[in-house]
Amino acid sequence: STIFRILLEEMLGFRILRVFYHSESTSFHLRAEDESCQAINLELWQKIPSSESEVITQPLGVVGRKGIYVPKSTPVSSSHFQLLHDSLISSNPQSSSPYNFFPPSGDLNLTDLFKDREKYACNDHTPSTVGWTESTCMDGSWIPPQCAENTDCKELYLDHPKSSLGWFEAVVKNLGLKFHVVYLGLQGLLRRVEEMHLEAAEGSTKIEEMKGIAYYWWEPHPLHVQYASRRLIIPDFSEQCKSTYSVEPMDSGVNCDSEPRSLLKAIPAGLKNSQPDLYALWSSFSLDNAEQMEMMMLEGPWMGGGGNLTIEEAACEWLRTTNVNWSHWLSVTIPSTPSEGSTKSAFSLLEITLFTLLMLFVLIGGWVIFRNLYVHFQTRSVKPRRSFQNFESPIEKTIALLSDMLQGKKIPKENIAHLKNTLQFHGDHVNTPEWQEQLLSSD
Repeated sequence: STIFRILLEEMLGFRILRVFYHSESTSFHLRAEDESCQAINLELWQKIPSSESEVITQPLGVVGRKGIYVPKSTPVSSSHFQLLHDSLISSNPQSSSPYNFFPPSGDLNLTDLFKDREKYACNDHTPSTVGWTESTCMDGSWIPPQCAENTDCKELYLDHPKSSLGWFEAVVKNLGLKFHVVYLGLQGLLRRVEEMHLEAAEGSTKIEEMKGIAYYWWEPHPLHVQYASRRLIIPDFSEQCKSTYSVEPMDSGVNCDSEPRSLLKAIPAGLKNSQPDLYALWSSFSLDNAEQMEMMMLEGPWMGGGGNLTIEEAACEWLRTTNVNWSHWLSVTIPSTPSEGSTKSAFSLLEITLFTLLMLFVLIGGWVIFRNLYVHFQTRSVKPRRSFQNFESPIEKTIALLSDMLQGKKIPKENIAHLKNTLQFHGDHVNTPEWQEQLLSSD
């Protein structure tokens, strides 16, 4: 979300943005309906009903899933859940059970954590708020039937019943896992994970002396970068398994892993037209799990990451160093109303049409004029006339007079004088090629 905000502010010039952290679709939906807020969500786990036309959703590219996690140093973490029933870890009968890696029931004193029983994350009021009809909270925990009389059960930590909604409680019950489910609240769960990971990291290298913790969490999340962990392998998710789900663990037949979810991004539909550049960035914005983990590697431990940067610093560093070509996410358009745009387009087409016709007329008219002038001057060069604009040269006039004389025409006295003077002046040149050409051309 911070990366998206930085691109909007620094590349597209938006200045009224605020990042909030909430993945519930209902929370976003309320903000999306508020036109003054115009909220954008870039990591939505729950689908928004398709009938809600005021919100547009698209896949983000990240696949999220919830699960039960254990430290990587715990040997059982890389094996199938069946190891929790078998005795394959050691030949020592005293340490053969994989459950020995986990804290025993009652290891954590919830009173020290919450101070008041009414503040337990799972108390007498919780079942009705979650939708449980049979299950209850006992001292901040949910206890499956197989652990009701079994003192060997261990502790499995969740933050709140609302997070699992009975899914993993039903998995524990239906697979017969020997775990009490202890609810610590979000901050309490994070502290417990930190404590147990440190104990596991400092523990003995002997398998039978290693310590571990089993806890509910989700991925992708920087917590797995800060504390090396892996998801406990249980039967894969299936639609058949999902069909047996009930929020009440005692009625649910779920015995498989949670459903992988293609995370969504959401935006108010009105922004598509009112803010096309913002919508283009939102629509193009896409990440996969590996790219998101790159960001989380930069975040400091106080944010749950594996680096030493704040969220703002990590977002900036990622934009500077990532191989993701985020410039392709950006688009800049010139805003205009539909009416203005259509008017400009219509006039532009009319102007282009008129200009084209005018140029055609000019070209055709110019060609006709040029052709006539060309023919005219070509005709004159082939057979020149005696006069042009009532002007005759002395030689032309003399030849004309000689021609008239040969034809027996009467020559005016003034022309006889001109003929006499010209012949006397040009007598030596009568036999020149110039005169011969003039005489021939005048017959």
